[in-house]
Amino acid sequence: MSSLLDRLRAETKSQHEQMESVFRLPETRADLIHWLGVFLGFLEPLENKITALLGPSHPLLIDRLKTPWLIADLRAHGMSDPVIAALPRCEALPSLASPAHAAGALYVFEGSTLGGQFISRHLESKLGLKDGVGYRYFRSYGADVGLRWQEFRAWMLKHSSANTDDVIIQSADETFARLRSWSTSRQ
Repeated sequence: MSSLLDRLRAETKSQHEQMESVFRLPETRADLIHWLGVFLGFLEPLENKITALLGPSHPLLIDRLKTPWLIADLRAHGMSDPVIAALPRCEALPSLASPAHAAGALYVFEGSTLGGQFISRHLESKLGLKDGVGYRYFRSYGADVGLRWQEFRAWMLKHSSANTDDVIIQSADETFARLRSWSTSRQ
């Protein structure tokens, strides 16, 4: 029998690839600011719902919330707090009816930290950014990305069960789909 992580990778592959076809590497600061705003508009309400469901001290949330990074990035690019607050926020979020739903949604964004390392190198090369200033969201955990991903994977495997795995996978799939729809609507 395949592990939860094997199933997640296989059963969300199509949604993941479709999301990758929507996201384009930022070639200008304006592109970067656009994508930071798109991700903030989705992640902030999603993380708020997940935090309300799991509680702020849940192991999947401690030092893993990405909204503060996005806000710091937008500020670094000259956006004021009122302008950031006025950015559109997604209302068509994935279902978050249980901790298993939250785990599936978090899988999408914890996994994205791996690709964020490639995006960070691109932003450093193309736009001359450095030290995570203005692109902390993509740089995420920096040198600890691999370790943090392994910690997340271990937590998922520890809590894997016949009662929750299908819900986690469905939630990850739905999160990809909703993020893609939101991203497409913002272009």
